[in-house]
Amino acid sequence: MVVFALALCSTAVPTGSVESAEAAATPAPRVLFVGDSSVSLYNNRVGSYQRGWWSYVAAAKGWTPMKDAEYGSGYLRRGNSCTGTRYAHRLPVVSERKPDVIVVAGGRNDAKKCVAGKLVPATTAELARLADTYFDELLTRATAAGVDKVYVLSPWAGDFPVGYKIRPIIRDAAQAHGFTWISTSFIPRNYTTDGLHQNASGNRLIRDQVLAGMS
Repeated sequence: MVVFALALCSTAVPTGSVESAEAAATPAPRVLFVGDSSVSLYNNRVGSYQRGWWSYVAAAKGWTPMKDAEYGSGYLRRGNSCTGTRYAHRLPVVSERKPDVIVVAGGRNDAKKCVAGKLVPATTAELARLADTYFDELLTRATAAGVDKVYVLSPWAGDFPVGYKIRPIIRDAAQAHGFTWISTSFIPRNYTTDGLHQNASGNRLIRDQVLAGMS
């Protein structure tokens, strides 16, 4: 009787190649930037004069950036000349997009609130209440979505005396919920386009301070 033996050949794959392939297949962490015009007015294009600080930060950290930002909005104030939303109105985005990291930037607009479609002065007590309510819900949604980290900052240009009143309120509310507060300096006028919104130098200034605060 003739017995035919079938040889099974296996191709050895170097371990390093497998690990490299697995790393390449792992998607980059996704970061959601929540904010006002300090986020909404700027883009994610390398080399653009309008490239946002958030774009630089995402690139440096190896993250895929997503925006949830509206001009003029805040914790207290509705955006788009009182026809838009507060940050709290946009919280469902956290549950929908399920980011890995969240960065909340704002507060500059919250010295005023919308009443009957018009801007009127707001009190610090009103801001404290709504900031606390917002962070309560953000914490709930972030936890449910499996968010790894939440950072909070308040980019600020112009009206510096008001900034000294508003920023501590946001900082205290954020820290009370276990979020990381990132301190940023007030933006000099020559780092803005109009005294309020950062230019290219202003975006790089915020970038450097945010990255330092994340390290």
